[in-house]
Amino acid sequence: MKVNDVFFQITSDDPGRLTAFYRDEGYLQARVEVAARTPEVGPGVLAIDIVEGPRALVSEVRLEGVSDSERPLVERGIDIAPPEPYTALGMDAARDRVARHYRQRGFNGVQVTAAASPSADAASVGLAFAVVEGPRQVLREVVTSGATRTREGIVDRALRLHVGQPVNLEEWSLARKRLFDTN
Repeated sequence: MKVNDVFFQITSDDPGRLTAFYRDEGYLQARVEVAARTPEVGPGVLAIDIVEGPRALVSEVRLEGVSDSERPLVERGIDIAPPEPYTALGMDAARDRVARHYRQRGFNGVQVTAAASPSADAASVGLAFAVVEGPRQVLREVVTSGATRTREGIVDRALRLHVGQPVNLEEWSLARKRLFDTN
């Protein structure tokens, strides 16, 4: 096996998992054929013929629903440049990077979908990322209460939250941890 030397437990009636693996790795024309068991091969051995075919290349990356102000950062976040090899994992990772970019900038309700469109000959794949940005959340005020033994300045420095910043829920979680760490 060439692709990552991954081992599968398959049966003679279900080579689909192995075929799906190759297709996810960009071998869209891959064929997996399980040979009939033959006594001379031996017990517990199943002969499998794999024809990978050429690896598909990304031919284009399209963006839908991305505002002009976010477009350069989203393109950089996708980090897929044609004609690099296509993988389903690479496309999914790019989608996750785009969603994370938006969440860090205060778009906490963002929805990002990614779709792959193979060419007729399966030699190339066009990628499309569709974004529904949703509203951007910005911090309006920070109010703390209940700090009876800790000075307000210590609490403010631990939180590191500033009015006007995008609402970044990851950063808020870290702020909460920093606050708890002050005891």
